[in-house]
Amino acid sequence: MFLQNGEPVSIHVLGCAAQEILESLCKSQGIKSLKLQMVDLVRPEMKAKFTKISDEAKNSFKHAGRDPKAITKFNPEISEFVLWDAVRLHHYLTSEKDPLFVAFNLWIYAKHPDIFSLDSEQKGIYDALTKGFDYNNRGLFLQMVPVFEQATKM
Repeated sequence: MFLQNGEPVSIHVLGCAAQEILESLCKSQGIKSLKLQMVDLVRPEMKAKFTKISDEAKNSFKHAGRDPKAITKFNPEISEFVLWDAVRLHHYLTSEKDPLFVAFNLWIYAKHPDIFSLDSEQKGIYDALTKGFDYNNRGLFLQMVPVFEQATKM
């Protein structure tokens, strides 16, 4: 849905739900989501405030009927990182390299190359795979899924 430029609120709500489920499954194995890692860095007296702010859009969409006149500031780019965390957790939980998730990881790298800490070999691979791709055209990355599916069958 994300790589097809689907409806942003639906993407966010579904992404948050997936992240929550994967976060719960991973917790028993000692794997922490990026969100929980960030919470660990927040001063104890600020954790509740941090969590409330980070979950504001998700909770507002999930419980819209409680206050239908409420206005929520929502930056759809937050969903990119929710999805990235969910993809990451799925990989740590299953060790699978789902072709759709590979395409998503390439997209997020193409859009945000400066946030990733990659060794020179990884960076070379990601740079080669994303060269010439416009991250604003997410559909191009979706078109790569069949290629990754073929590569996993080899």
